[in-house]
Amino acid sequence: SPRPPSAMKTQPNNPRWRKLFERFPAAVDHTRHLLHHGEFGLKAVAPYPHRSSRSTMMLTAPQIETMRRALMKKLRDGPAASKTKVRIWARVFPDRTLTKLPLESGMGKGKGAVEMWAAAVRPGVVIFEWSDSSVRAAEIAAQYAADRAPFKVKLVRRPRMELDDDTRVGLAMMKHEKAAIAELARRGAGAAEAAEP
Repeated sequence: SPRPPSAMKTQPNNPRWRKLFERFPAAVDHTRHLLHHGEFGLKAVAPYPHRSSRSTMMLTAPQIETMRRALMKKLRDGPAASKTKVRIWARVFPDRTLTKLPLESGMGKGKGAVEMWAAAVRPGVVIFEWSDSSVRAAEIAAQYAADRAPFKVKLVRRPRMELDDDTRVGLAMMKHEKAAIAELARRGAGAAEAAEP
């Protein structure tokens, strides 16, 4: 059945191998801990209690969709929701398969059937990003989505750029110049309308 337009993809279109020999990826992307699109983000912090702090965690496709819907619910319809349209980016994608053998299977019976798709997440990886929301709405949505995550996550925010005095004065002058140009254009348009017979 076709998925609704609001839902995200839950698996790759044409995977080369459906059953992977290595469960966790060996390559590491060194920029997954940074915010690339939005002002706020949801970052994975700690793995399962019985794992080490550097181990890889698995986030299944239903869990990703549940967290995304929780964010949308609180950011767009919550008590501190923004009036503007909030954009949400998913930084993880379920591209790895989790297999499972049937009960009472003997050894040497091959690899089990594909049960679900999941994404490999390490501590420090940004899972979701969003923008155009207030700080209060971001905190409420992050807590609501964190309750549905299988591991500990936290809210992160893009650091504001620190400007020196010269840059701040230059930006203020540009702002005043733009306002003056707009005012002159408005006056010119009004004078032209008045001069018309």
